[in-house]
Amino acid sequence: MKAAVMVDRNIMEFQEMPTPSVKENEVLIRVRAIGVCGTDLHFIRGIRKVDFPHISGHEATGDVVRVGSSIKDLSEGDRVVIDPNIHCGQCSYCRHGNYNLCINKKVIGVSLPGCFAEYVKVPQENVLKVSPLLPIWKAAIIEPVSVALHVRHKASIDFGDRILVLGAGMIGLVLVQLLKMPGVHVTIADKAEKKLRIAETLGADRAVHISKNDLETSLKPYGPFDTVIDAAGVHETLEGSLWIAGRGGSIIWLGLPTTSINIDIFPFVYQELSIFSSLAYNPDEFSDALDLVEDNRVALEPIVTHNLAFEDIQDAFDLMEAGEAVKVVILL
Repeated sequence: MKAAVMVDRNIMEFQEMPTPSVKENEVLIRVRAIGVCGTDLHFIRGIRKVDFPHISGHEATGDVVRVGSSIKDLSEGDRVVIDPNIHCGQCSYCRHGNYNLCINKKVIGVSLPGCFAEYVKVPQENVLKVSPLLPIWKAAIIEPVSVALHVRHKASIDFGDRILVLGAGMIGLVLVQLLKMPGVHVTIADKAEKKLRIAETLGADRAVHISKNDLETSLKPYGPFDTVIDAAGVHETLEGSLWIAGRGGSIIWLGLPTTSINIDIFPFVYQELSIFSSLAYNPDEFSDALDLVEDNRVALEPIVTHNLAFEDIQDAFDLMEAGEAVKVVILL
């Protein structure tokens, strides 16, 4: 099979590799579409540590071409979507239903060979059937919709609340849609005007361009905010969220910074803020995210700005790094 292999920092090569064999509880999937994530960009740029050579890619859909001997409810030809998070099911976190916190978790495309390849093997419990009528580019990005849905479940939203989303990437733009409900005002902020215009079409009540002014100067006139959600994961937004949230407000962090941050304890204590983190999602949220997409309850067309051929995968990283793309999907 052909795979796009990260062989070193900033170096990706197409290589011929053996097609994976499957165990009795695994399926072999012919990959048809892959979403490119910021994590993949961090791997290839050497920002986030990974052992080279590495096959990245954790957002994908494809067709079943081989099933293990013990599998009865999947057949060759089934179109499926891949949940890349493989949980042990035995640790205390899994037994309490907190699968996203599994201490033995392995992730396809992170700690295991990923989907930047023609074929990938996946445990049976990590695939869901999808309608063949669902466009493959939509099926490829169920995973990031699941991440946004987990954040939405973490956020305690009441009638009249004012919500701020920092970052208008894919997660932020999906969150705008999930947060909208009668009586709730949603503001989104970003440095990219193009992304903010998309946010407005998706229902954001206000889109704020972060200029050369600091975060607090740019956003204080529109607050106070009852909940601040950081979907950007840079030190300016993580540190600034403490100064933007209103008294008694909540902050949810899900973006991962590439550098350490400094936390000012004074606004945290004197405004009695609550800080929560949000990590990935649970299997039921992955299933619910698929339902949302299949039922067209989340608009993805404005968010996926580029569909590229597998041979052009390097262009995806360049587009993302230049800020020209919101979401890129690779079609095989």
